[in-house]
Amino acid sequence: MSVDGTPVGSKGSDQHKIAQFVLRDAVVALNQRGKIPTAAGVNSELRRLTVGGFSFEELGFATFREFLSDAERAGIVQLTMPAPGSGLDVMVSLPGDKPRVTSVPREPARRLRRDLWRAFMNWDADKTRVVDRETGQVSIYPTEALPLEPAEVTRRRSRVTSDPSRFLLVEPISLEQKVAWAEAFVQDLPEESPAKSVLRTALAQQLQLAAFTSAVRGFPEAQDTWHRFRLSQVRDHVASWVDTQGLTLELDEPTSAGHVVQSGNFGLASSALHGDRKGSALTSTEVLQDAEEAVRARLLAVLSRLTLDELLQLRIPARYILER
Repeated sequence: MSVDGTPVGSKGSDQHKIAQFVLRDAVVALNQRGKIPTAAGVNSELRRLTVGGFSFEELGFATFREFLSDAERAGIVQLTMPAPGSGLDVMVSLPGDKPRVTSVPREPARRLRRDLWRAFMNWDADKTRVVDRETGQVSIYPTEALPLEPAEVTRRRSRVTSDPSRFLLVEPISLEQKVAWAEAFVQDLPEESPAKSVLRTALAQQLQLAAFTSAVRGFPEAQDTWHRFRLSQVRDHVASWVDTQGLTLELDEPTSAGHVVQSGNFGLASSALHGDRKGSALTSTEVLQDAEEAVRARLLAVLSRLTLDELLQLRIPARYILER
């Protein structure tokens, strides 16, 4: 309880007022980065600015939309509602600003570099990820030397060890942040969307992200929207990290038709992931990321069904058990 008897996390509390100020900062930050502040994007930016500390539930709101409506009544922001059935998100702007209403582009204009995507999105505990301050090159290599490893891998590790000030260590995006993005995405799906209740139920499972990844594949339109939303969030995260580190770094793949591939080009694996969505344009990065997530989701689902005796029979490298 606060001094005046107000519950710390309730509406009208100091935390509520702080959250409203950070909400305004989130809208400003998105505008400064040239992003259109949709409700989903603002929710994610709020979580980023508070290092995951923001929670509309702890403030007494049932939904993020309810939190936004309350902020609008308080004069913190103004909301522009999409046309019913359009599938578009609510737009958030500052009072007096002209709302930047737009439709979601079928394909984002910018594509994050594949090496940056791998460095920030793939969490392999036995890998080290660094960015060369001078060249902007990303290196990912086994932290510990492995028998018969290629000479180039050994040289790469040695360069980092001998001149550590030249390289920046990359911390991959946490599972908690990925789940937060999925929650923000689901929260702002239209109520009439058939995917909303299914994806919300998936995120309530013990293996949240694995269940979500598996469930969203059953809704091709929602999956396409999720791909674009996730790509945007990852790029924003990387751009923010680059700014914080004071780097001058090219974030995007060169714009050319060669970087957009048809899902059919990836054969059976892609077909299994994307069903009958022939002709759906996806980047190779997105397809490969989906393939990895699909495999992980299946493995986690299998592991959750194994008995203790069966789990004890699995062969796991000792370093995974000894780490951390």
